Amino acid sequence: MRGRAIRQGFTIVELLIVIVVIAILAVVTVVAFNGVQDRARRTALSSEVVAIAKQLRQDQAINAAYPATLADANGGAGVKTNAGLTLRYSVNNATNPQTFCVTATDGKLSYMVGEAGVASEGGCVNVALGSTSPNALLTDGITTSSPYHSGAVGLVSVTVTLPATHTISTVKVWHYYADGRRYNATRTEVSADNVTWTTIFDSASSGTYVETSAGKTHTFSAQPVRYIRDWINGSTSNTGNHWVEIQAY
Repeated sequence: MRGRAIRQGFTIVELLIVIVVIAILAVVTVVAFNGVQDRARRTALSSEVVAIAKQLRQDQAINAAYPATLADANGGAGVKTNAGLTLRYSVNNATNPQTFCVTATDGKLSYMVGEAGVASEGGCVNVALGSTSPNALLTDGITTSSPYHSGAVGLVSVTVTLPATHTISTVKVWHYYADGRRYNATRTEVSADNVTWTTIFDSASSGTYVETSAGKTHTFSAQPVRYIRDWINGSTSNTGNHWVEIQAY
């Protein structure tokens, strides 16, 4: 009687290898899919703001001025956008040339466009203007080096409270800059609830910088923010702590 061939199954090691390979392929697939989705969202949002800019420019060509609000665009019909987008709009018809800026936010992603019609990631409307702070000078929109707000000596901070929670991706900070000083221990944080804070800049890891009239721009992934806090501890010029302006976009 001939012997029967013995059929062997998979060993535990072989099964584990198969499971690991499947898991890796699944992760790669998910990451690739998320990347495709993210690019699609960015493309769609960029197209949205470009289309809005086109409509506003058409209005300006007809009326010799950009509409006062987005609802006034297109002869009062307003701009057309996909549902779920948050739009912010600023306009200045008193300048030559006239200017405008629109920010469209979809979740944590924001795109902006101006009168040139070119879309870019980020925002352009300063939602911190007139916000509550230790000194009205911090949120008055004026970035000249003087007057400025003075804080106590040592490691201290100022907090700007926005009138409402906004999805932002950029914070700009001006400390006193007339003599090109560098401030120590600079750290900028944002929070939605004044409890959990996210650090968007820390000179301990990113290094100190020379203060200029352009201020310091901190960009980060768009997120809901109600509070902005900025820390410093003296400068290369003296032990004083001085803030000129804080803006959020």
